[in-house]
Amino acid sequence: RRQGPEAKHYMWRAVTSAYFTRPNYRTLNLLASHSNLAISDYNECIAMFVRHGDKGIEMKLIDFTTYRETSEMMWANQLTPISRRNSHSGQRANGTLFITTEDPAVLQEAELWGKETNWGIAFTNLFDRGAQTAYKTWEEIHRKGYQPVHDDLEYISMLLNLQYALRCEAWVCTLASNSCRIIDELRITIGGKANRNYADLSAETCKQPPCIGGGQYRYDT
Repeated sequence: RRQGPEAKHYMWRAVTSAYFTRPNYRTLNLLASHSNLAISDYNECIAMFVRHGDKGIEMKLIDFTTYRETSEMMWANQLTPISRRNSHSGQRANGTLFITTEDPAVLQEAELWGKETNWGIAFTNLFDRGAQTAYKTWEEIHRKGYQPVHDDLEYISMLLNLQYALRCEAWVCTLASNSCRIIDELRITIGGKANRNYADLSAETCKQPPCIGGGQYRYDT
């Protein structure tokens, strides 16, 4: 693990992120009014941010299959503090994936896979993802005549997804995405989970994905 100036810089970033994202009482009340997901045991929850859309101009986009295969590997190797690995019948019980994404096709694929494999699939659903600008590619957004579309709940949805993700006990993400960096920084500060496992899938930040361990603290360059 890193020591010295690099570790101090990472902690400075983490504390700064925690400071700038702190919610006021009005925001907390709004988050509470939309918090209705039934995740039975966060000890068995793995959170992921499947970043698609216009991010494709900055990094290689990764399909859901890679995310869920990494989650399955983490689960099988007991890289989460699992409280119920086996059912009473002796059959293996799987955990829950909490998914953040702007791509509705990812959620459709995840739900089908979850039904086939007995994994729980959870995600927020405050608006139609397919109708938003965040779902579009860079080329689509900058096409002549295109008018951006943003839902009034889009920002609060980002905060709500972040809140649920921090309640989970492991993460599969791409550190080439700023959203995944924020998840990493907040999990070690306000989340109190610096010793949990974080899997980075970005080829831009991980030489041989997945890199599983301490997030930016171990892999940031």
